[in-house]
Amino acid sequence: MKTFSPLKKQLYLLFLLVIILICIRVMYSGSLHYGFILWNLFLAWIPYQVSRYLLSYREAKPWKQYILLASWLAFFPNALYLVTDLIHLGKGGNVPLWYDAFLLFSASILGLFLACISLYKTEFFLSKYLSPQKIKIIQGGIFLLTGFGVYLGRIERWNSWDVIRNPFPLAENIMDCILHPFVHASAWMMSLISAALLSLFYNIMKTLPLRNIPQIPSIKNQVQEKDT
Repeated sequence: MKTFSPLKKQLYLLFLLVIILICIRVMYSGSLHYGFILWNLFLAWIPYQVSRYLLSYREAKPWKQYILLASWLAFFPNALYLVTDLIHLGKGGNVPLWYDAFLLFSASILGLFLACISLYKTEFFLSKYLSPQKIKIIQGGIFLLTGFGVYLGRIERWNSWDVIRNPFPLAENIMDCILHPFVHASAWMMSLISAALLSLFYNIMKTLPLRNIPQIPSIKNQVQEKDT
């Protein structure tokens, strides 16, 4: 019989809670208005699953690792994107506002947890090849790219599939934001705020004792290993 770690059990329970809240809402209102949350949760779960595969591919050929990393990065903003679903609060018809607040908040918290655990596993994967200082620099880039990805999804209405399905229009949109930053000031403001939120939440999570997650080697440990 397959057993789940305590952390995974809590994630599944939170996921189950969101599903139950959505089902109750559908039965109460007779509307599938918040059904999109299930799809967004599915997209947020993809980078979490990919990060689990990364740990088992640490000895695989580099091209396989690159594909997994690229796939993870393409879908990673979907986890943080769930936080922006809070803008739908109050747009659900005859359902009490407090109920929708709990529903959207539960989904956004699940998204943040999935993002942090996924990023932690990816950081552990990179720790085999890079120093802690380089990983921190890469993290900063990931935070900013994730924030920008949230902007592209929420405001510009692109999704992760468009990297393959509509690469040239997507690239044109991105280049326009880069070449005209003042015209797209709101894009960079949203990106920075999203990056700051994810960075703070992630670093808070890392200070907590998380079981069943591999520990990332510290600088001190790496030095001791080299000395021995």
